[in-house]
Amino acid sequence: MGAKAGGDFTSIQTRKANQGSNKTMNTNDSNQPKKIVRDFINNSINIDTLGDDENLFESGLINSLFAVQLMTFVERKFGIEIGMDDLDIENFKFVSATAAFVARKTAGQAVQTAPAAAERK
Repeated sequence: MGAKAGGDFTSIQTRKANQGSNKTMNTNDSNQPKKIVRDFINNSINIDTLGDDENLFESGLINSLFAVQLMTFVERKFGIEIGMDDLDIENFKFVSATAAFVARKTAGQAVQTAPAAAERK
């Protein structure tokens, strides 16, 4: 289907392009995180199409090094922190699973910040 990820030039370019932006994404659109994650993977491993439920590890499309790159991208792009409890392959083995993980984490952040905002009023 395409080249395996690792230290390819496209991946480096994508990381550099995303480093300049510290803005978090608005994840109100449930398809937005899925598209962003899919586009990052497609561009990084130089493939044209990637199914949302294609197992990235079993297919051989990504390796453990790229999994770390994907987690770093997700943290930066969506303004979330991936903790030790989040390091579960189930959160990252499909595009759809990664998008669902982002939705859970961003929803958790909104709940955590809402009481603090209410206290300031």
